[in-house]
Amino acid sequence: MRYWRAVEYFSPPKVEAVDPNNDVRAVSKGRPLPWEAGVLATPRKERIWRHTVYAGIFETRKVREVLQEALRAPESEHDLDGRVKGTSALLSFGVDEAGHLIKESITLSSCAWAVSRTLTPGPDDDAWLDGFDDDQEKLLGYLFEIGDGRIPVSSTSEAAGRGLGLVAGTAARVALDVATGGISALPSVVGTIAAPTVGPIAAKVIEKIGDSLAKDANDTINATVKPKLSRNGKDTEPESPEGDDSSAPTGLGTKVLTVDDLAAITRWVAETLGLAEALEPRNIRVKSRQIPLRTADDAAGDEFLNSFYAPDLELVAVSLAAGDAGKALTDYLRDDESIDMAQRVDLRRSPATVLRTLAPDAMPLGRWPSPPTEPLALSQQFAINEIFNSLADPAARGLYAVNGPPGTGKTTMLRDLIAAIVVARATRLARLKSASEVFQKTPLAWTTEETVKKYHRKLHPLRADLTGFEIVVASSNNGAVENITLEVPASKTIDLETFPDADYWAGPATILTGTSCWGAVAARLGRRSFRQDFVDRFWWGRTSGVRTGRNPPRWSGCIRS
Repeated sequence: MRYWRAVEYFSPPKVEAVDPNNDVRAVSKGRPLPWEAGVLATPRKERIWRHTVYAGIFETRKVREVLQEALRAPESEHDLDGRVKGTSALLSFGVDEAGHLIKESITLSSCAWAVSRTLTPGPDDDAWLDGFDDDQEKLLGYLFEIGDGRIPVSSTSEAAGRGLGLVAGTAARVALDVATGGISALPSVVGTIAAPTVGPIAAKVIEKIGDSLAKDANDTINATVKPKLSRNGKDTEPESPEGDDSSAPTGLGTKVLTVDDLAAITRWVAETLGLAEALEPRNIRVKSRQIPLRTADDAAGDEFLNSFYAPDLELVAVSLAAGDAGKALTDYLRDDESIDMAQRVDLRRSPATVLRTLAPDAMPLGRWPSPPTEPLALSQQFAINEIFNSLADPAARGLYAVNGPPGTGKTTMLRDLIAAIVVARATRLARLKSASEVFQKTPLAWTTEETVKKYHRKLHPLRADLTGFEIVVASSNNGAVENITLEVPASKTIDLETFPDADYWAGPATILTGTSCWGAVAARLGRRSFRQDFVDRFWWGRTSGVRTGRNPPRWSGCIRS
């Protein structure tokens, strides 16, 4: 698992090449940024500009060079398959149409962090690639302060000769303020210090002007960036040195970002991680796109800089090491030597097993509403019965594999499994006296950045015995998954002559897919735009201005209360 995680860390997504025709621009001193007036055309009606900054562009081949040196790979393996072209970035973050940092969008490249860890402490360290989330949280805390204008930057010719050199044509960097002892602009900067009180990453932002001043700066950072601990032992919000700015939208930086700001952020991250020489990340790019005005609060957008798998792989690795991984995972990972081959059954030589599994009392209560004259094939029904009878119990855990070439009826089999699960849940729902019994009496309560100190959001979760019926279709082939989610709800998949009244939220399902549907039994989710499209169409019945461009006939109702 940790090897797989390492592969994910060192395989960063590519950043798009500079192409003004595609609204991807290079950042350079003296050139206006995309959010400055007159650079971009006026957005279309009900649209607004959003920008993604890719700070610290580096060539991915340099990642391999670092690994080859650190792992002492033999020369025969240096070329491998040669697929090392392209560029990635140290970090990415969103900027709104006015040039303000969108805090929730900041992402540190796990690849850049992993390269930093490869340089120090190195692959021989037991915790070589452990701790990304903690380090990212510390580092991003300081970027929030830069975005709010609480950590001004300086631009000096002296800085250009140190560390990374010019970034986007400027020597801007974060520095200490001699007058205040805090983080501020400084005309001259020299060296860095280690400060255990703020951790190794945070310490490197502090420029050494003198030991006493550096110590004061540590205290300032701790008081400003980290939450203070009140006398009653509860965390409180950090105080702003400039006071609250209620005019700024929640989550946005309060200053308009400049080229110097972008360069200072890039330089600080590169030098903090010790990557100035190894990756030479001196360039910055900005990708601009128009988004619907009503989704302007969708801060993070669809951009990604890291693997979706790495965090889960870490959870899996920790669970395996602790011996508390689930049965399905342990069954999947166990080696052949641990399997009792004598317990395997060849169904071709054991017809009694087939007959027992296909007995009437072993059949699920649900069946897909297909023509009664077209039942599943024997092998398909066998698989359905085995899956349902072995895994349907709420306490059951495990894995069941069905293998078949394309066109052999796997999707058809999946439809019957869906029907069996829906009917099993309906059986439990039918025992309830009222719809309100579906929910737990004690609500979950939480606050958000918008509601803190005002009110709690509340939600009554479903009863535990009514959960566990969910299905996730996942595949490395996105097209295959999308085909299933669009095909299963379609009216053409059922026998309307035999089942003319089949209706399982047919209206919302039709709005959702843009084609005639009989039931809302599947939805295309995954990326953020797909999830937003689902909410707009299924829950609110909206069809105008949605991302996919489909415009089915409107339905008279929608799913909402």
